[in-house]
Amino acid sequence: MDHKARHDNYKLIRVGLKRDDHVKLFQEIEAESDSYTFYGHARKIGQELTILIAAHKIFEFEDIVERNGLNYIVLVSFTCKYILIKSKLHF
Repeated sequence: MDHKARHDNYKLIRVGLKRDDHVKLFQEIEAESDSYTFYGHARKIGQELTILIAAHKIFEFEDIVERNGLNYIVLVSFTCKYILIKSKLHF
């Protein structure tokens, strides 16, 4: 039986923190939610934060960034096929 973590339909995104309230917002999200995996911590204005977002939180995240005037880019959209290929290549 394969016990590898599944990340079907997850997204790896990068979001730019433009204001102090953006920094505080992502500090709160990181502290409160286990559905976001942060690569680094929200610390300062001007920072670009990389986050892995669970599939069931994608719409919530899109709503958060829209309501707060943030821009983000999707670095990788994980699909089952992508993960299986990466797994077979041992990345």
